[in-house]
Amino acid sequence: MDERLLFLIAGAAVGIAGTLFTTMSAGDVKELLDQAVDVSGVSQVAVRHRPRLLSDNGSCYLSEELREYLRDRGMQQTHGAPYHPMTQGKIERFHRSMKNEVCLQHYYLPGELEQEIGRFIEYYNNERYHESLENVTPADVYFGRHKEILTRREELKRRTLKHRKIQNLKSQHHQPQLPHSQSILKTSLNQKS
Repeated sequence: MDERLLFLIAGAAVGIAGTLFTTMSAGDVKELLDQAVDVSGVSQVAVRHRPRLLSDNGSCYLSEELREYLRDRGMQQTHGAPYHPMTQGKIERFHRSMKNEVCLQHYYLPGELEQEIGRFIEYYNNERYHESLENVTPADVYFGRHKEILTRREELKRRTLKHRKIQNLKSQHHQPQLPHSQSILKTSLNQKS
């Protein structure tokens, strides 16, 4: 799955975070997909490839109701191999990261949990750097800012290394001269070790 698609799913969930489903029926999946498409704006722009649903083989994803819904919207569906969670590895990793943060607290009302999930998704997409994305955020990649950020970082790194080299050369040329007595002491200590 492309990181931008993961951002789309997780980003759309920011707008959807007000809804926790107690079941996962085909109707729930359709509602979630409608909201994701609305939030992403993908239906209002010309896209080369229509969105594709990558799912596991849960009954809600295998239903005729969902198949018709996707067909009516020109969307395709890909099912992961049974007993092979790596197919959805990125979204599974996202879920693990979210659970590791969100499950640290106790929530006494559904609204508290929904708020915390929304907060985590906002953080995950807009603040958390991802090593797999060259240490930029999913929002940076999704909105096309990552190339500029990486270029600025490379330029800063180049200038920093140049500055360090100059500082190191200066410090080598300006080594303080030790008084004769300290020089003899230093020489004798070096010989003992």
